[in-house]
Amino acid sequence: MSLEETSHEAEGANGSATEPAPLPELVLPRGTRRRLGDFWCGGVLCVAVVAVTLAHSYRLVYFAHAKEFVLSAAVAAAAIGLLLRGGVSWRGARSLMPLWLGLLVAVALALGPAFARTPWRVVEEAVRLGVLLLATLIAYDLAEQRAWRARLRAALVASAVSAALLGFVQYAGLAPTWFPMFEGNDQRAYSVFANQDLFGGYMALGLALVFPRVVGDSGGTRCLALRRALYLLCFAVLLGALLLSASRSAWLAAIVGMAAGCPWRQLRPRRVAVAAFLATALVAAAISVAPDRTIERVTGTFGPEDDGGHLRLWFWAGAFEMVRAAPISGVGLGNYTFWSPYYQGVALQAAGGERYVHNGLHTTDAHSEPLQLLAETGLVGALCCGWMLLRVLRRRGAEWGGLAASLTFALFNAGFHSAPHALAALLLACMLLARGRRVSLHERDSTVLAVVLTGLAGGLLFATYWTRTLPSWRLAAAENVHVAGQNPLALYERALEHPWPNPEAREEYGMALWERGAAHEAHEQFLVAVGELDTARLYLQLGRSSMEVGDIGTAWSAFSACLWRWPSNDEAWLGIYGLADDEERPALEAHARRWRIPLPADAADSV
Repeated sequence: MSLEETSHEAEGANGSATEPAPLPELVLPRGTRRRLGDFWCGGVLCVAVVAVTLAHSYRLVYFAHAKEFVLSAAVAAAAIGLLLRGGVSWRGARSLMPLWLGLLVAVALALGPAFARTPWRVVEEAVRLGVLLLATLIAYDLAEQRAWRARLRAALVASAVSAALLGFVQYAGLAPTWFPMFEGNDQRAYSVFANQDLFGGYMALGLALVFPRVVGDSGGTRCLALRRALYLLCFAVLLGALLLSASRSAWLAAIVGMAAGCPWRQLRPRRVAVAAFLATALVAAAISVAPDRTIERVTGTFGPEDDGGHLRLWFWAGAFEMVRAAPISGVGLGNYTFWSPYYQGVALQAAGGERYVHNGLHTTDAHSEPLQLLAETGLVGALCCGWMLLRVLRRRGAEWGGLAASLTFALFNAGFHSAPHALAALLLACMLLARGRRVSLHERDSTVLAVVLTGLAGGLLFATYWTRTLPSWRLAAAENVHVAGQNPLALYERALEHPWPNPEAREEYGMALWERGAAHEAHEQFLVAVGELDTARLYLQLGRSSMEVGDIGTAWSAFSACLWRWPSNDEAWLGIYGLADDEERPALEAHARRWRIPLPADAADSV
């Protein structure tokens, strides 16, 4: 068999070419069929990177659900390319083995212990992670080729720049239909992410990928001036959008990412000066145009008005309590959503818990990916992810800046629960792992593995639609009618007809019944929802409905559960105080004073 010798460049952490590899890599010749398959897989993945980032819909409950469905569809389409190319290598499966093993073990553990109160959440999370890992596995053979690594990085930058431009459009108020302002939401720039922190985090990733080309070697010789101008323009757009995001964690991630990806040994003084001048001008413009979103965000960190910072301390304290409860196996993959209100209550009720800023909102994530990983999967999941991270740390390449930014951002946010962020981080890690891999002369692509992966991709697409997209679409339809002041009962009933559990729909259906005076029917819905949700708001609704129907025992339990999770709720305090005996009220009054809740003498009469 003839062999094709190639000398892949040895790229350092800065991504610029240095000296050639000491030994040439021997790769198998690529026939027409293989090239066609690579073109199909790579083209679909590059388009998917941009499409997943820009996908959003107000017809679903969350923007994330639209992105997850688009990613699932793209992975299913890309998997067809594996059949076109005649097979897929086992190298990607071996390189990503720690993550696949961690996922399988986490699912097995989550479905076993008593902590996994919501097994359908385990399935939903397993499907989400399975799609991401399958996309990375499909990309692995491509990532062994220098040209495809460059194309995938370019797609990531293009997706970030596109989201940045839409962020500018939103900030200027040019597309109110696409990006409406909602009551109580002061985020002026969230673009296609519905959250300014996620928006800023993606800008940080893109900025870290562009920065080395701005201050170092731009690569290539053709159209060099045009390349430099394009990189500088992308740098300006991404930095401007990053500043407008007002996300301090994203700013930190950008600094770390640019430092990690900076070509320290190949810096061009003139380009550094231009970049520094441009950055200074953009920062000055941002401070003058929006000082509250720039300078005041920094100076006000952990100040009296910094709710985001203070609430994170509460979230982290609750997550630590969750880790202490199940340090080995965790509370179950995807089960943080169910257990977070209870364990955040544990943090509040502990000695000194009143120092935490808290509210009655239900946070579905810990705002720290490593901490949530520990809480859900315990040491078992942490060891598998640590194993994978150690493998990546041994590699050097142009992708390290973007990956460092992603990892830094994930320390303070739910970055990896966002499909674009997680996909970008996994692709960058995949490119690092695939860089410089040698191909055995006797190694052949596996047709069986290609068929299995294609079937798995189709199954995950259906699972995503069945467990996430369709329930989200039906619930959003009911919510939109509900918010508009019309009768949403029929739509809520249709949402509940879907066989996949949807406790949020049941709770909101109960609230709609309550608003229309159907107290007994609402009470029944809240009772069922309590077995599937554990939020303070749900217990408050159950306490109200229990009082209305005369179920005093349930009302007492519901108000108590609400105060465990939301100890500053006035209505729950009045409710439980009104139900208490004279002997119980002094103790309640003393406990209420801890939370600065005054209980008037006529509180019982006001219930």
